[in-house]
Amino acid sequence: MRWTLLALSAAIAATVWLPAEAAQPAAPASASGDPITFEQYRDWRLAFIERRQSDLARQLAATDLPAQRKARLEQVKAYYDGYVALHIPNWAVTCYGARSPSVFTTVET
Repeated sequence: MRWTLLALSAAIAATVWLPAEAAQPAAPASASGDPITFEQYRDWRLAFIERRQSDLARQLAATDLPAQRKARLEQVKAYYDGYVALHIPNWAVTCYGARSPSVFTTVET
């Protein structure tokens, strides 16, 4: 019995002492391996938000909602409404083309 416990302890110690083999990198998510572009992600995200907003509107239209559930849905709706308000379709033109040049120059007094 003692020799069995000693051999088992030695085997466990040797296993713990030996370095482990590194994990192989995960396979790419897409079948082609090509990363998506920012425009593709933006379009997907905006479509997702539109679907989520319509789903929230449908849920809020129900007449038998408990007050706690309705408050939570309104909170989530406000989040998505605020997120869409942040989206500027052509931010480069909005940021640089529509502003007055005085924004970018220093004012001398």
